[in-house]
Amino acid sequence: MRRRHGTIKGQLSLDDFDAIQEEEPAARGAADDEPLRRDGPEPWARWLPARYSQIQDPDSYFAALGQEVARRIGDLMLDLAGGDPPEGEYLAKVARLNVARRQAEEIVLAEEVLLDPEPEASPAEEENPSAPEPVPAVVERGHPLWEQVNAEQMERLQGS
Repeated sequence: MRRRHGTIKGQLSLDDFDAIQEEEPAARGAADDEPLRRDGPEPWARWLPARYSQIQDPDSYFAALGQEVARRIGDLMLDLAGGDPPEGEYLAKVARLNVARRQAEEIVLAEEVLLDPEPEASPAEEENPSAPEPVPAVVERGHPLWEQVNAEQMERLQGS
């Protein structure tokens, strides 16, 4: 991994960033230590049931996976961001680092966390057969729902 040195007055240097990355996760904050906290293990239990059933201690497994994912995101972010241009402005640097962070998150999460569902996973739970079919925003006279929408509109006009 390439290391770039240099700092803007009042900003963290990469050495400071490395020191922060090496701190305990609790010292950095919950948002940085484990990207898995957003959804937790529930999607794995639903979409990867065979893999999830093999995990002995889900809490420690997902805590360790979250820390590994966070570490990989940080490392990849620095590589994707590249070096600072000689006349780089602060806002351009912030934008470049933010884009690199989002790209790193997308890459690492796709490889480690957001895996393809197993064939035996059932999407049937997600579907709600009792939910009414949504009515389109615009219905022309030839549409099968035109009479229903027209009746609803007439009721609204008479009620106001």
